[in-house]
Amino acid sequence: MPEAADSLLQSAMPIMWERGGVYSDDYVRLTVPAGALYESILLTTGHDTPAPGLCSGITVLGDDNVYLHKNAALSFDCSEIPAQKRNKLLVVRLTGGKMSSEGGRLAGNRIETQISRLGTFALALDEKAPETTPLFKDKGTLSGDKIAYRIKDDLSGVRWYQLTVDDKWVLLEADPKSHTYFCRLDRSPVKKSGTTHRAVLRAVDGAGNITVTHNTFVW
Repeated sequence: MPEAADSLLQSAMPIMWERGGVYSDDYVRLTVPAGALYESILLTTGHDTPAPGLCSGITVLGDDNVYLHKNAALSFDCSEIPAQKRNKLLVVRLTGGKMSSEGGRLAGNRIETQISRLGTFALALDEKAPETTPLFKDKGTLSGDKIAYRIKDDLSGVRWYQLTVDDKWVLLEADPKSHTYFCRLDRSPVKKSGTTHRAVLRAVDGAGNITVTHNTFVW
């Protein structure tokens, strides 16, 4: 994962908690609303060159231990990113060598999001579809009345998923901590017949990448 190197201090500006403030340069804009800070701060900013896995330079906007009572608006210029790729752009937070998504909405030549704390940010492209793994044997006979999948997306997150069995929509229950999703077939429209059933799982992440997984099982 990319790491934010120590950046040269480029500016420092006070932001009063009761008034909020705006930091803006040629590339990034941060708007902290009035009452968002728990106390007034001196906002320090810096920039560094892109690291592997990023498609922009790294921008430091204060200390990531500064949490906000109200979300702040953060936007980046993305005019140098090819237009056909911009719908896959995300604002990412860099913390301790790890990258996590802060989301993002395309607005003209800018990508916009809301943040709940300050820190170090950059732009990244999410072009990798969710990983889906059936937790039952494909073409095998089920030992119980349940089928389960692991659905995981490490960057923009799983936004939507759907399972059909024999072209019938079935409910998937989720355990987000383990990225596990399961269907209780005995509570679904699928009839137990001792024959082969067709399962199709579709999963979409926050950047619109889609994975379609086909399996069969006997139940």
